[in-house]
Amino acid sequence: MYGSNKIKSVDSLRFSKAKEKFSSKGSLISANENTDLSLLPPCLNSLNLHVTRANYQAMIWKRATESHPYVPAPVHNGWKFENDSLVIDWGEEMFPREITDVLEDNLGSDIDDDMEDDLYVDIPGSYDSDE
Repeated sequence: MYGSNKIKSVDSLRFSKAKEKFSSKGSLISANENTDLSLLPPCLNSLNLHVTRANYQAMIWKRATESHPYVPAPVHNGWKFENDSLVIDWGEEMFPREITDVLEDNLGSDIDDDMEDDLYVDIPGSYDSDE
């Protein structure tokens, strides 16, 4: 898995890869200047949601030849509604709120509470819309 034959858990592998990318100084962990956290493997929760979305899309493609295919709602299939829009369910928070608060306190107020933009997707006919 991701070039490691010994590790069987994606969360353990993520931790191991994170340790490689961070240098330890005492009891604190500091990031190298050019560390791109998006290169880490996903956590198990995020991976499960990604697989669920991929499976949902494959199911839609499999039924593409049917004139009136049954397509279940995307909600609970790796998607969710936020503010009346369908968005990708990225999973739980990356860090517990307490850790995020500490990081924000240490880095100042330049960090937005909303650290990543949601990808809004319009799937016509798959949910109730005003169109």
